[in-house]
Amino acid sequence: MFLLSNCFFLQAQNAVQVEEDSMQIAPMKNISIYISPSLGVNQFVETGASFMGIHLGMVYRDIVDVNIFYSRILDSFKKQIIFPASHQYNQSNVGLEVQYSFLNKRIRPHVGVGFQYAEASWEPVNDSNDTFLDYIIMYNAFLGANWMIDKIFTLQVNAVYNFTQKVDIVGLSSNDFEGFGAEFLLKVRFLSF
Repeated sequence: MFLLSNCFFLQAQNAVQVEEDSMQIAPMKNISIYISPSLGVNQFVETGASFMGIHLGMVYRDIVDVNIFYSRILDSFKKQIIFPASHQYNQSNVGLEVQYSFLNKRIRPHVGVGFQYAEASWEPVNDSNDTFLDYIIMYNAFLGANWMIDKIFTLQVNAVYNFTQKVDIVGLSSNDFEGFGAEFLLKVRFLSF
């Protein structure tokens, strides 16, 4: 008995105590569902355009993130398309994004790609009946980072580059939609299983 207790004592003395990394986060469940408001800024024509949106997404093992979203332009761009009538530009988007995260830390870099279907229109400001409308398919590639604040909230920042297919709306071309942008999301997890 004495020999057995000494063996346990020596084993405990030789055991290496490993401290938990404060930057490491406990693993979540396999699948989490979140909702997220978003704010994006993209190159548009010779300036930038701001978009406000909402995302609904699913995260698998905190590595693969798939989300669908809806966004609308916030800025008020006006132009004289047909003299003397003025038109205001509107754009709304629906889309899908997929991203892959690296590292099991509180701050996680990621890369991703996205697809969006945009409805772009010039709508008359005054009594004119002329509305110009086009449906545009756009793609983007992005990289960024997630900051896992806790088990519910995650802050995400993306640097984005947008590509587009043919644009037929009057007064704009494909080059006006292509370029760099940034996106900010606050993800709120409401279901994990």
